[in-house]
Amino acid sequence: LCRLKSVVRSNFVPEQYPPTMSRLYAWSPDECIPEFYADPTVFKSIHQSQGLSDLGVPSWCNNSASDFVAYHRSLLESEHV
Repeated sequence: LCRLKSVVRSNFVPEQYPPTMSRLYAWSPDECIPEFYADPTVFKSIHQSQGLSDLGVPSWCNNSASDFVAYHRSLLESEHV
């Protein structure tokens, strides 16, 4: 937590971070995070004890981070991209 506070902000307030993927995309629509195409564990919070819950994924992927990553990976590797 000390490291997070020194890098991000001095007063860590979990409610100020996006709780879902749709909210994250609204905040940073141009950002492409490579882990979203390869690693479903990035959606799991390592700061739950401080009140920061897992990053929610859309219901169309059955609320599964693995399904979300697999879907995005398939789009990335498709002929349309």
